[in-house]
Amino acid sequence: MRAVIGVLLAVLFGLVAVPALAAEDVQTLRFVATLSSQQSVDVGAAGASTGDLRFTAYTLRRAAADADRPSGAQVGTQSSSSTVLVRGSADLVSTSVVPTGSITAGGVVRGVARTLAVLGGTGAYANARGTLTVKRLDARRSLLVFTLFTANRGDAGPQGPAGPAGPAGAAGAVGATGATGAAGATGAAGATGPPGATGANGPTGAAGPAGPAGPPGSQGPPGTPGADGLTGPAGPAGPPGSQGPPGTPGADGLTGPAGPAGPPGSQGPPGTPGADGAAGPAGPAGPAGPAGAQGPAGAQGPAGAQGPAGAQGPAGPAGAQGPAGPAGAQGPAGPAGAQGPAGPAGAQGPAGPQGAPGVSGLVRVTATSVVDSATTKSATASCAAGQRALGGGGIATFVAGGGTAADLALVGSQPTVDGSGNPNGWIVTANETDAIAGTWSVTAVALCATVT
Repeated sequence: MRAVIGVLLAVLFGLVAVPALAAEDVQTLRFVATLSSQQSVDVGAAGASTGDLRFTAYTLRRAAADADRPSGAQVGTQSSSSTVLVRGSADLVSTSVVPTGSITAGGVVRGVARTLAVLGGTGAYANARGTLTVKRLDARRSLLVFTLFTANRGDAGPQGPAGPAGPAGAAGAVGATGATGAAGATGAAGATGPPGATGANGPTGAAGPAGPAGPPGSQGPPGTPGADGLTGPAGPAGPPGSQGPPGTPGADGLTGPAGPAGPPGSQGPPGTPGADGAAGPAGPAGPAGPAGAQGPAGAQGPAGAQGPAGAQGPAGPAGAQGPAGPAGAQGPAGPAGAQGPAGPAGAQGPAGPQGAPGVSGLVRVTATSVVDSATTKSATASCAAGQRALGGGGIATFVAGGGTAADLALVGSQPTVDGSGNPNGWIVTANETDAIAGTWSVTAVALCATVT
């Protein structure tokens, strides 16, 4: 951070002689400024970029008239702020506060520019104008030289008519274009059109890359079978189509080999004994079935005459079907269908991030505390809604009674921030260095602007 402060001071350092105008008093003030605190606010893009703010505070001591060294005790304070505009340039504002008043200087600095214009002041310097030049002494100290001009004028005359409006200022630089937003979601697939007439088979084209699988369409009527084409390479398996209606049963195939014998069925209950029929001719012996469980013995009936053999009974029910054999190898895939039309364009993506901020509408805002003999006082100058504080300062003013301005000193001068961490004003605090009975006040000054 010291390197950053050194760069800012280097932009200001130097000495420029300004000739005095006729009927004007020239006053030169020399101070040695010593760095006491510093703060940076990163605005917009991370790192050094347009809109970044830097705040520094210094203590002031009188400089010896014949040398670049301090002489005596602390006599005041200085606060400064800079806003980066574009690479290599910044808007710099500083306020120096001493017992006899305050002096505000500022301007846009570029490259090795070393001089700031005096913008105004308070107290003994309310009507002052001139320049502020700075000479760097070491990493923490600098020599400040104010060359001030005060006109010797008579009483103010009546106010003249307003002059014509000046030309409009040049437009600020356009912010950088934001990054392109993410692509919108793919639109839903369009409805499948009616099937076209079957065209003649063209020559087989080279296989293109496989497109994404579309949703399965409804099954169209079967087309006339074309001539068998050359077998193309197997394409990726498509999703299964809906099952068609059952085909006409084919002719009975050849009888397959007998399946393995199923397990024996359980023994049924014994049937009611029938009447003895006449003995028929003996049939061929069938295979022996498994022995059933022995039923209970029935009552012995009278022996009847042997009748002829009865006709063979109907066949018993078929046994349960055996397990299915393994599936055969899959046949070659048919040719790929034509690609469907593209879906509608997706919704537009979100807007990119906002470009780097710019600065406009610089105004000076002041606020003064109550006037009484309290030992400590504070005042806060707040920027208007939507504006940010680019810099500020303050002054303690003796009003009346016992004591002098030398008995007062600023002990705090810093920006206030809102809930998002952006500076939105300036607060100053002052104390009595010695207890006095007189009344006094403290005034805060904030330099506010719109940062877009």
